[in-house]
Amino acid sequence: MFRKIIFITIFVLLLIGAIVGVFLFGKFTYQDEETKFRKSLKGEIVFTRRDGLYLNIYKINANGTGEKMLYHHNIDEPNLNSFLPEWSDDGLNIYFTAMKNKEWKKFEIDINGNNIQFLKQGTKFKLGLTNQDTREKDIIMDLGSISYLNEKGEKNLVLSHKNFDPDLNPGPEEVSWSPDKKYIIFELDGYITIINKEGSKMVKIVEGMEPDWKY
Repeated sequence: MFRKIIFITIFVLLLIGAIVGVFLFGKFTYQDEETKFRKSLKGEIVFTRRDGLYLNIYKINANGTGEKMLYHHNIDEPNLNSFLPEWSDDGLNIYFTAMKNKEWKKFEIDINGNNIQFLKQGTKFKLGLTNQDTREKDIIMDLGSISYLNEKGEKNLVLSHKNFDPDLNPGPEEVSWSPDKKYIIFELDGYITIINKEGSKMVKIVEGMEPDWKY
């Protein structure tokens, strides 16, 4: 009887060890795949982050390295918040919106955070004065879920979002393509996040919102 109890105890311990081992293996494998996916991403992202009371402009490499603040609030200046950054077509400047003399204005700044000035009249930019669920005509947002339209106009689900609530659980926002349309970038739960268009790989890049990506 005593031997039987010992045998059962050893069997249970081995079973628990096997379960824990499988769990840890799966966890480390997932983290390894996530790291590989992050390292494979190229280009730079400009984005907004709230630091205390104010929204500031940052940039970061798409692989999560090289974060740099480009523009921040200065108490002696009237631009209290800066948001909705986007790359110029040539990738040499960044446009963003800020308050100037109690009016919302478009500014531009170079990639090093210098030479801030009003945006030249007639300059084309993608974003307006408000953020959007999706910035692309062929990316569809439906109760927080992301889909895109292929060349045949067929709807392809990329990311399913559950328990949608417009206030408490809106899901992804400010959704747009990578420059080569292989990936989709968006803000989710306070983090800039990237997913491949197949929906099989997803990674958080940095805390922030309103991302715009260039290669």
